[in-house]
Amino acid sequence: MNARSVGAWFRREDYPAIKALSPTEYNLPDTFDEWNEIATSQVAEMESNGMLVEKVIINPQEFALWCKTRNVKPDGPSRARFAIEKDSAQQKGTA
Repeated sequence: MNARSVGAWFRREDYPAIKALSPTEYNLPDTFDEWNEIATSQVAEMESNGMLVEKVIINPQEFALWCKTRNVKPDGPSRARFAIEKDSAQQKGTA
């Protein structure tokens, strides 16, 4: 069985809102295309090493609310945690 990884994934139309939420110390690339090129490359590398990568779409409004209720910054580590929790809920059929 392949190792499995969960990654936060953005839609083009949501990228400006996601970027606006992110603290400056966790700079995302300026454009969706730049981010997508980097993220797609990282996923391809992981998959070439036998890892199964589950892309979890991050809705900016849902993520902002999640951060607010947990009193956490909407940064990279929080996006990762949110994606893992969302994936877990989807796997259980509760999302």
